[in-house]
Amino acid sequence: MTNFPRPLTDEERTLVRWMLQHGEPGAKMYLEQLDEAVVSGGCSCGCASIDFQIADRHPDPQQGMTILSKFRHLNAPVTLP
Repeated sequence: MTNFPRPLTDEERTLVRWMLQHGEPGAKMYLEQLDEAVVSGGCSCGCASIDFQIADRHPDPQQGMTILSKFRHLNAPVTLP
């Protein structure tokens, strides 16, 4: 079982940066927070979705979540910058 919060791995940080750069309108404004982001949880269904927390600020669960980037993996090799 994974302990939360935990730091992002280098691979996660690279992928999240790319997803924010190519995500939903307005997603790029969150790039400046990426250096302070930690993984605060994950989806209970077993998918690869993860939740973020910025520094020591705890998200308000009453506000729900905002999807900033949504992509499907098609089993193709992916090369990130």
